Amino acid sequence: MESILNNNISAYPNIDWQLIAQAQSYYESLGYKYVETPWLVPTYYTEQTKPFKDKSFVLDSDLFENQNSELVGSAEQGFLYLIDNQKIPLGKYCSISPCFRTESYDSLHQPWFLKLELIDCKSTNKTSLNNVLLDAFKFFQSITNGNLEIINLANNTYDINLNNIEIGSYGFRTINGVDYIYGTGLALPRFSVADKIII
Repeated sequence: MESILNNNISAYPNIDWQLIAQAQSYYESLGYKYVETPWLVPTYYTEQTKPFKDKSFVLDSDLFENQNSELVGSAEQGFLYLIDNQKIPLGKYCSISPCFRTESYDSLHQPWFLKLELIDCKSTNKTSLNNVLLDAFKFFQSITNGNLEIINLANNTYDINLNNIEIGSYGFRTINGVDYIYGTGLALPRFSVADKIII
């Protein structure tokens, strides 16, 4: 894969920091408690959920008692670390973190981006999943006039698309005996790019 530095970093879309702050306020008003999650976790947690096996973001340092560590693919992995190590109780949360990904880069795929992640590990039934999905859908409705749709995938997993581009994923997971609902509250600059597309 081509080096990140060989790509034109200045051509990547900008992150709308005001929009991410607006998203945080919105979700907190719905009862999602904001928590700062670690941006670096033992690789065990990234291997459970990230969509790739590349080791580009593994760090050679001993921050976790002789465990390899990696920059997170999303705040979901930081939540897993906190919950699994009893740093926070089971609950309904949101967190903003950078996401580090190794992919083929273009306007929708950057080596790093920003995402507000939603986690509900207190109530993990179908109704709660629908609530998380609809909370995100209503937020997106409030900030775009584009074509939004909920896509029912399989096994209680869903995407929200904006102008035929996926801007969020939602579903159930179980890691180390902990059941939880995950969802995208807002991913930037992906949302902004999808919002500009005319279909």
